[in-house]
Amino acid sequence: MLLLATVQGFWAVVTAVKYDIMANYLGGDCNNTEPYIVYARQNGGCEDGVCYDFDVGERASTDCSKEDYLQVMRDFFGEAPYIIHSLYSDDDCSTFEYAAASSRRIPVWAAT
Repeated sequence: MLLLATVQGFWAVVTAVKYDIMANYLGGDCNNTEPYIVYARQNGGCEDGVCYDFDVGERASTDCSKEDYLQVMRDFFGEAPYIIHSLYSDDDCSTFEYAAASSRRIPVWAAT
């Protein structure tokens, strides 16, 4: 999506930000449990609502958000507890790099 904005009488092309959000699940289902980790990045190659095999014993699903990546990440966890870490590449936190969120549901391989 492209937006046009005027800046002191000049037209500027502004590209809308799109977030690629991926949730990883243990087992064979993307709907019946909370994910153990969710990632968000800007302008990724996102395809909305896909649930696919990600790794042995894991599934992943994607969501494309044009506005609020934090709310989409929260929605993946539902009522389950989670923590979100957002990374910015500058001191004033205006250049978003990525975000990662994790739940209490940690894979066995990560706990050893």
